[in-house]
Amino acid sequence: MKLVKKIVLSVVLISALVISFSPETSAKSFPSQMVENLNKSWKIKFSQPVHSESLDASQIYILDGTRKIPTTLQRLDGGYTVEVKPLQPYQPGKTYHLEVLPTIKSESGKFLSSKTSMPFEIADPSAAIQSIKHVAGEGLYNFKIKARSDVYNVKINDVDLHLTGWNEFSHTFLNLKAGSTVSIRAYSSTNQILETKSYTIAQ
Repeated sequence: MKLVKKIVLSVVLISALVISFSPETSAKSFPSQMVENLNKSWKIKFSQPVHSESLDASQIYILDGTRKIPTTLQRLDGGYTVEVKPLQPYQPGKTYHLEVLPTIKSESGKFLSSKTSMPFEIADPSAAIQSIKHVAGEGLYNFKIKARSDVYNVKINDVDLHLTGWNEFSHTFLNLKAGSTVSIRAYSSTNQILETKSYTIAQ
């Protein structure tokens, strides 16, 4: 049986954050992104041009729960990049999933190695916790939390974060693992909990 070579995929967000992975047999999940733009589009870069006949809404799509939302797909850069645009605004406070199936085929007939999923949450202007970002490397997990202007303190798993910018709180953790879930709490100046969120670190 002839072994089919795989395409290496990298998901590139318009905010210039690049996430890449090497071919593996298991499905891949990327860290959740916080999005403020209600009409946010996504760019997916491939190592080889995607075949035009392989590109349709059954291969790359955005899920609202279990329902696919209407999108348009466009090949850019000679097929190396696919842009996914929603045809209707996202709803604030909701979480969506960008899905890329392994049945995507390149112009040379090669396939992806596994399904790829990336959740993203639409920011709610009224929420105390506006955005959650984390960067992992060498066992370290650095979190940056953007909060509403009336938030006085933020804690992750009861550890105080440091105020590092305008309504931005940050801390680096040593004892977390991929796949674990942390609890994030925002507090008022009187130590009242304004909001609590759970955040799962992608594997």
